[in-house]
Amino acid sequence: MNLYSEIKAYKHSEGGTQLVVFIPGKEVGHQIKRYRVGKKAKAEIRLDDGRTISADQRAKAYATMKDIALYTGHLPEEVMKWFLGEK
Repeated sequence: MNLYSEIKAYKHSEGGTQLVVFIPGKEVGHQIKRYRVGKKAKAEIRLDDGRTISADQRAKAYATMKDIALYTGHLPEEVMKWFLGEK
């Protein structure tokens, strides 16, 4: 289930970050009960920073990384790390 939400507050702590999230116009409580979601259930959060690329651009980027990997003899995952600036 994917829902639009707004971050209303956050607090950094030693072990991580606590978020207060508001889901406008959605009654999520009944779905939480229906699917028996526990208090310590895991959730995935995606932060929208306003930058987007199209599916076509994404496909071309992956194809380019694959071509570079084939040419250099490295794994595609290694090439991706180069582009992301990871070691």
